[in-house]
Amino acid sequence: MLTFAPVSGLTPMQAACLPSPADCEAYAQRGWHVSGTILPAALLDAAAEDIARYRRGERDARIPTPATAHDWTESSGQVIRINGYLSLQMRAIRDLVAYPPIAAIAGLLAPTTEIRLFHDRLIVKPGGLTPDATETGWHTDTAYWGSASSAKLLTAWIPLADCGAAQGTLAIVEGSHRWPSISMERRFLTPDAHGRVPDVLVPAGVEPTVRVLPVARGQIVFHHSRVLHRSVPNRSPAARVALAVHLQDAGNRYRPWIQENGRRAMHSNELLCRQNAEGLPDFGDPAVFPVLWRA
Repeated sequence: MLTFAPVSGLTPMQAACLPSPADCEAYAQRGWHVSGTILPAALLDAAAEDIARYRRGERDARIPTPATAHDWTESSGQVIRINGYLSLQMRAIRDLVAYPPIAAIAGLLAPTTEIRLFHDRLIVKPGGLTPDATETGWHTDTAYWGSASSAKLLTAWIPLADCGAAQGTLAIVEGSHRWPSISMERRFLTPDAHGRVPDVLVPAGVEPTVRVLPVARGQIVFHHSRVLHRSVPNRSPAARVALAVHLQDAGNRYRPWIQENGRRAMHSNELLCRQNAEGLPDFGDPAVFPVLWRA
């Protein structure tokens, strides 16, 4: 798998992109933050080319195949195309994920003293289809990350082109990460009629506030791992291509993931990383979870 360069500092121009204390407080209350236009076009262009190379079967480095056993392929029949761990396999995707302001912003929002990669996912919604074909359901990321001990994990969602309500951008249930009960239902591939937040996901007496977040190319949506979110249907003729970069804070560690039925579950990260001295998956393994930022 590819290696990441040591953490580097921000240039003055990059430092100017960091969120203010007021921005960080707003994130704490709302569960989301939209950056300014901070990603260079050349970085996004190179990432798009590497995605095309990846689709052609090219790799700059290989990872163990069990970790990607459920990824989209031409024969999988899945409409929404999801592939993981591209930053460990394709150089331009690695360079995008490692772009210093991304993790620096995440570190201030979390807040934490260190940001490590958790994993990344390429999510493509084809264009020219009926809206229901590319609709995803309301979910929290933490419902899929039961082996992560921290409640501070967050996602940097990076569309490779302008992305609004017609192209399949993100919608967030504002402040839902602070609800007394957090949904653990894994409904990503279970669309909800007309985008309505199902009552089963909402605590009694709470009226959910949904925000649809249009973003321009070069902007990033950061959202809390415990906030309810979905991406709206892609109603445009072009594919919506986005990279979800999942990030962990300094305190995150592995913990056994026991489901309600008593069975132990596993995250694909556990198939890639080393074990610690106790024989447990090491979520600090620098080969899989490189440090991207330190305070």
